[in-house]
Amino acid sequence: MMSHTEHVLESCTKLQISSNTPPSADHVLELFSKMQIGPSPSLDVDNVLELFTNLQIDPSTLVLNEQNTELLHLPHNIISLVFTNLHLADFLSLAMTCKYLYSWSGWAYHRLDFRLGHGCPKTLMRTIVALQQLTWTLEVRPVFRTYVRIVYLCDLYCASRQSSPAISYRDLFDALDRYLSRIVMLSLGLRSVTVDATTLGHVLTLPQTVDALFSLPYLREVALTNVLSPSVRLRPASSRNIRSVMIRSEAWDAFASVGFLLGQKQLQKLDLTHDLRQLDAGTLAECVLSWAALQELSISCDENNVVDCFQLITHCVETGAWHSLHSLSVQGAIRLDYLALLRPVPLRRLRIIVNVGGQYSPDYHPSIIENILFYFPTLEELVLDHSGMTSYVPKLDRVYLATWAEHIRAAARLRVLVLPTLFVVDPADGGIDDDLSDENWAEDGESDASDAEDVRMVPFVADKGKQPVRPVISGESQHKQYASANSPSFCVTEVNAPPSRSLRSIDMRLNIWAEDFFDYYLQSTSLHELRFLHYDLETGYRESVAFRPIAGMLSTFESGLRPGYLATRVCRTYEMFWEPRWTTRD
Repeated sequence: MMSHTEHVLESCTKLQISSNTPPSADHVLELFSKMQIGPSPSLDVDNVLELFTNLQIDPSTLVLNEQNTELLHLPHNIISLVFTNLHLADFLSLAMTCKYLYSWSGWAYHRLDFRLGHGCPKTLMRTIVALQQLTWTLEVRPVFRTYVRIVYLCDLYCASRQSSPAISYRDLFDALDRYLSRIVMLSLGLRSVTVDATTLGHVLTLPQTVDALFSLPYLREVALTNVLSPSVRLRPASSRNIRSVMIRSEAWDAFASVGFLLGQKQLQKLDLTHDLRQLDAGTLAECVLSWAALQELSISCDENNVVDCFQLITHCVETGAWHSLHSLSVQGAIRLDYLALLRPVPLRRLRIIVNVGGQYSPDYHPSIIENILFYFPTLEELVLDHSGMTSYVPKLDRVYLATWAEHIRAAARLRVLVLPTLFVVDPADGGIDDDLSDENWAEDGESDASDAEDVRMVPFVADKGKQPVRPVISGESQHKQYASANSPSFCVTEVNAPPSRSLRSIDMRLNIWAEDFFDYYLQSTSLHELRFLHYDLETGYRESVAFRPIAGMLSTFESGLRPGYLATRVCRTYEMFWEPRWTTRD
């Protein structure tokens, strides 16, 4: 086994770096210029080796000389990174330059991304034409079918552009369903399918597409929002490796979802909104008994089906079927005493609704945190959210904050408290416009190793002579990607989107509120994160900002400096496990 020292020496040799003397900045820049990489001039040997480690590159495979520094001689994992970061047009242009690079052209079909256009008939027609052309391509070139892994049919969220299409659009929807289902049937290697028709303002009927999904042998993720699938015959899905199921549609037939749930022993995330009373007890029990790997559960309920939702959870707890469940979200107003049914579940994350349409729940009182922690002593993250709240409604007074702080300090494991911004500040109250630009936003505040999530991006590595396989993103949180708002394409663009203007306008007041809570009430660093959820009315996205307490010296007019607690920004990506990842931005 090669020691670390030997590995460094060998890597230095391959990089033409002397192990006795550190390389000069010019030397490092020269090496990277041969690889067409532009690093900082302050890079040293450790930085170079760390870069290779992060990219999963073995330095021993790199021999930098004048004869093999062209693109064609780079390792396959470097070429794969180049291709996967190109737009579709650039991807295909590069692939057409030579026979070798043309062999990579199939990866242009790895992810297929289409738009519904918020009900715009022109955009819908362009999408249908693109689907028709893609269908023809996959039929003529069967080799491209093996590369298709992800299909997205949704819009970039924009609340102001939601519209309701006319009934005459039904013909367009039928054509869309016909071509989309054909693509699904041709692409047997599909891993993930997402259809979100929320922005249409109209239920999208896709019977052929939904029926085709049951035939996919390697399906892992399925997300259907505002989609209707009538007359789907009850049958289990061919895939026995489904990890995530999201079905959000009041018009959805509950029997159609059973096919995605029967016998799914690998199911980890489940999000359902339809009325479970449509299922008989026998069918329901057959489904849930196999979900031993279930970790995250989101159920939407109201006064009509709240009992059914909790009967389902109670049944699973009593049978021990959900022993891995650690995250629960309940959409709808519920009484806290229902949560007592879940006391045997070691929940780590809990989200409940305490305000519906501006009306706070009767259970939203100073002792709410104490009551919840009594049921779930292992709770690490608590989300007190709202549904349909559009304006600030004051409720948190000194009694609330003092009582909450006392229970948080006494909590054994509670480390994250999440509140909506409308609970603490009034966005219509003017406020302070921050001068933070998009570039400086991410650098504001402090960040340390504790802020980083247990999330890693795994780039695919193609071995010569083998069919390349691209691993999916691992970890609890999914990396977010946003497609361009142009005409439908098969390529997405990753965006580290800055906070919305509406969030930045209240950021300073959120910071002050958090600091007052830390300094006057909590007076402890036991809470690692106080996070605020914000819904941007202009774009329709949901985003968040967080602060954590740190001990420091505060300046006062009366006594000068005094010990206290400051609020510093938490710089990490936050996963709203109850929200579709394409509707959040963080």
